[in-house]
Amino acid sequence: NITVKPVPTANPVADQAVCGGDTIQLTFVGSSPTATYNWTNNNTNIGLSATGSGNRRFATKAAPTAQTATIVVMPTENGCTGAAQTFTATVRPVPTMTDPQDVGKCVGEP
Repeated sequence: NITVKPVPTANPVADQAVCGGDTIQLTFVGSSPTATYNWTNNNTNIGLSATGSGNRRFATKAAPTAQTATIVVMPTENGCTGAAQTFTATVRPVPTMTDPQDVGKCVGEP
């Protein structure tokens, strides 16, 4: 017997950009509702683990500088692995401000 198994595909995922502390929802879909979507993340500073499987909702980490992660998603089903989909997630720093010192001046003084 010869069994030909279909190779699953993953739909493209849009790049995402949010502020630190915001939530990102990762939802993966493709050609088969029973496929598994394994992913890798090259920058855990955004708040997402380095590897995982399936959909994921996570709160991003606040950072003093923007952090960009490249996430690669691989669909698998019945021992077959489909083409990878790659997207980025950027976490921007939340702006802060130092409270200025109170100043008292008379009219006409600089």
